[in-house]
Amino acid sequence: PRETGPVVWRPVEGWKSGTILWTAAAAPASTRGRLLVVAPDGAAKSIPLSAPAAARPAALGEGVLIPAADGMLYYIDPKTGAELAEPFAAPYVDGKPMKLGSIAARDDRTILLVVGPSLFKIAVGKGKAPRLQEAARLDVAGTPIAELKLVGTMVIAAADRELLLIDPEAPKIEAKFPLGDAIDGELAAVGAAALARTRGGKLHCIEPLGGKLQKRWSADVPIPPVGPPATQGRSLWLAASDGQVQGIQLSDGAKGPAWQARRALAGGPWNVGGQIVVEAADVSLLLVDPADGR
Repeated sequence: PRETGPVVWRPVEGWKSGTILWTAAAAPASTRGRLLVVAPDGAAKSIPLSAPAAARPAALGEGVLIPAADGMLYYIDPKTGAELAEPFAAPYVDGKPMKLGSIAARDDRTILLVVGPSLFKIAVGKGKAPRLQEAARLDVAGTPIAELKLVGTMVIAAADRELLLIDPEAPKIEAKFPLGDAIDGELAAVGAAALARTRGGKLHCIEPLGGKLQKRWSADVPIPPVGPPATQGRSLWLAASDGQVQGIQLSDGAKGPAWQARRALAGGPWNVGGQIVVEAADVSLLLVDPADGR
């Protein structure tokens, strides 16, 4: 769809019935925001939203949770656009709703949502007229959380120079892992571990074990990746803006096959049928053989 100004479309993670895209860039104030729902057969439908998304939406059952810029958390059916529950409204401060941030949702309907300086556990009510409502709250004002990522049954949070292991049931902070440098970019979940890149060019693989966070490995990734990593077999793949496509062993972080696209890259990588696809800045797609990186 045509937009006013540059807009980045990104997929809703965890959605299994086709693809749902949302606008990641800040939408103009005059727009309401929307989802683009793409069925497995390629048919697409635009679903208008009450307000633009303020953070990455999360899939939950047959619906999508959307932290919106108007301070409301919506739970909608992406097939029809209908609300599956009455929205949760953020508390007001100085006459304005607190800003909604990152969200993480488990299959058992356990939901964590960053609301201003707090972490809210949100419950989905039952009955004919269910509503999203606050179930518990954790004050994290001293450790502002930038992002939540579901890893197994636990949640790992990015907080400037450290990662937090959060038990979503309470919720409470179980453990902290200092990274020694500010986090650069988004967290990524790979199996039972989380990946975090720091501004110094280190990619850390951190996993929750026995109520603690432990480092599995660290690898040098000097140039920021253009997108989240893709996994293929026992390797993960990263694509950098300078055209480098690099494989890394999941077990120990050792460098694997690498390939130089000889052109700037803008997106990816993605695992498509066991092969790696990256997007070049000239809007072409490149197919990489993970066996040798060519």
